[in-house]
Amino acid sequence: MSRRDRLVERLAAVPVRQVQLAVVGLVLFVLVLSSPVLGAVDLTPETRDRLGDGTAAATLASSPAEDLRIDRGRFGTGVFYLRIPPAAVDVESVTGRPRVVYRVAVPGLGFERTATARVAESGRVRVPMDARAFTLAAVDNETYRAAVSVRVQSFETDRVVARRTATVPVENTTTWSGR
Repeated sequence: MSRRDRLVERLAAVPVRQVQLAVVGLVLFVLVLSSPVLGAVDLTPETRDRLGDGTAAATLASSPAEDLRIDRGRFGTGVFYLRIPPAAVDVESVTGRPRVVYRVAVPGLGFERTATARVAESGRVRVPMDARAFTLAAVDNETYRAAVSVRVQSFETDRVVARRTATVPVENTTTWSGR
């Protein structure tokens, strides 16, 4: 008789009820040992330096509020586009992995969008934001007020790098439809 056969025979002789009780006992033991009450063992993975932890010193390298504009779509699309330039931020003294948060809001059009970029090292961080289309009927003013903010954010801090308001011009408003 081989070793394997002897092991199978020995395991078959153990009643199933005893195996079930042993497994339940082991699970309960691990749960109690790792519970917040005892805290003897921490079974959660290490979470240091994950995305969002850390800080950075930052300055605005571009002024996206000055370059916001609304213009007509091309090729007869029948829409206006809110053109949103990227925000460029110079960062230094980076610890951990904070992020740059770029927010643009144009309340008169019911528009608000936020874009983020991770900060891994010192240097220039560019946060792009896509243009937004509006129907011809939605754009009925010659200008709109906009609020633009750029922040460095993490779980530890939320620091405003720049907050600006701007007047957004509507360009090319005269078309074949009389607008």
